Amino acid sequence: TARFSTGDCSGAIHDFLEARSLLQHLGAWPTEDGLELLRNLGLALRKQGDVLDAAAVFQEARRIREQLGTLTTPAGARLLTNFGVAVASLGRWHSALESCEEAWRIHEACGTLDSPEGAGLLLNIGCFRQMLGDFTGALRAMEGAREIRTRTGTASSIEAAELLRAMGSVYLAQGEAEKSLSHFQQSMALRNKLGLKRTVGGGELSRNIGLAQTHRAELGEATKAFDEAIDICY
Repeated sequence: TARFSTGDCSGAIHDFLEARSLLQHLGAWPTEDGLELLRNLGLALRKQGDVLDAAAVFQEARRIREQLGTLTTPAGARLLTNFGVAVASLGRWHSALESCEEAWRIHEACGTLDSPEGAGLLLNIGCFRQMLGDFTGALRAMEGAREIRTRTGTASSIEAAELLRAMGSVYLAQGEAEKSLSHFQQSMALRNKLGLKRTVGGGELSRNIGLAQTHRAELGEATKAFDEAIDICY
């Protein structure tokens, strides 16, 4: 609804619940439009911070799609991704990864993985694998996301900058400070180009750069990066 797009999550949730009740009363439930409404309800709940309720709504939508035989569609994959992101915020990394990898397989089968949405999904998979200690798998997924962004003309977007930052974090966790720093600096260059350096994300990236430089014993440069992070964020 318009309320959701303007950030009024509480109002949007009310509207979605009213619409669902009306569709059920009219006997027009479930339909594809109704399932999309249910997914949007979950998104609004998650955005409001009601993550458990959001996950429950996504699960309800999944059960309906399974009954209707429409889970193995791009819309079904999108729903699985939404559920994965929701439970990841609860620290349920295994469930998050399982759901997003299922979405990945569906997108591959449908031929819809090669898209900005597919790149975002692979980034999520990479991040979840990293949280589970699978650094090789994380980088493999993120490299796949980077290739998709190149093919789809989205390699100069803020999402691409976040992907580079995420890759740098994996390299840093592996102790590969040089590769880590290179990716962080590429991410910062892209943020500069987009005019998004002096943001919270830019400040966090400056901190990441400082950490990588510390690992390389470049203490003077690291201090400058940390000072820049403080200046941006505070």
